[in-house]
Amino acid sequence: MKSESGTPTQYTDVMETSCELEPLLNLISMSLNHRLNWVMVKTAAVLRKLSTLTCRHPSFWSPNQWF
Repeated sequence: MKSESGTPTQYTDVMETSCELEPLLNLISMSLNHRLNWVMVKTAAVLRKLSTLTCRHPSFWSPNQWF
């Protein structure tokens, strides 16, 4: 549905196409949210491990260790 100049003939065509794409976009955003949640869970687990390590070995964070 393109005119001779190569531009869409009507704005409504574009709108119809975007309406068709909406379920796909919803699916993509859902999977992205799922992946982000997974990353957050992993990050939280790593942070929890780090906090337990630092509680067990407080000297690790003392400035004397670093300099």
